[in-house]
Amino acid sequence: MEENLTFDRQIAYRRAKNDYVDPHENTLRFAYEDGRFEKMAEELKYKDDILKLKVLREINEDVRDPTKIVRAINTSDLVHMLVYHLENKNDEIRRLASQSMKEICSVYRGREQILVNDYIKNLAKLVDDQIPVIRLNIYTSLFNLSEHVDGTDGVLKNNILEILVDKLLEEKEEDILLVILQLMKRLLYGEGAIGRILKTQAITRLLILLEKSNELVR
Repeated sequence: MEENLTFDRQIAYRRAKNDYVDPHENTLRFAYEDGRFEKMAEELKYKDDILKLKVLREINEDVRDPTKIVRAINTSDLVHMLVYHLENKNDEIRRLASQSMKEICSVYRGREQILVNDYIKNLAKLVDDQIPVIRLNIYTSLFNLSEHVDGTDGVLKNNILEILVDKLLEEKEEDILLVILQLMKRLLYGEGAIGRILKTQAITRLLILLEKSNELVR
């Protein structure tokens, strides 16, 4: 219950407890209360690439915990900075940012943040990235984002379905191709998706994939 409260209400909730004791001024406090994520966001804005990489590696550790994703969103513009760095010229920065986005899109509050701020178009730009793992992270992010109806509708609204059809032949990495197929299958449950895909070359291209040796792709 407490995790679902806003920052100020969490503080009030803790202080209302009978066993609550104000922390000593020098005591380390929860990351949610000490501006940790706000500081990280600031460092991603203004520091050099070496420090940005250090911060992004820490973020990648943090976002494995869904509660920390919620805390980051509630206390900072960290998600915005991660989206911004999806277009960084440094391959490793883009990789780490996309890795974090994959985790953020797996959490309801994270998906909400992506949809409200219309970040899907930013994610979609990386389906052509030269680094395979970045493409994999982006397709997985879109797959996670499409878990519920709002996410599916948001992805469809950005014409991702038609892009996926093109990628059925363009994508050479079979592990990525598998995620593309899974994402397509999920999107086809969306409103109007069947009619749209029938206007593309999807059937012809799917028939070609039936000749693949990889049984998962078939």
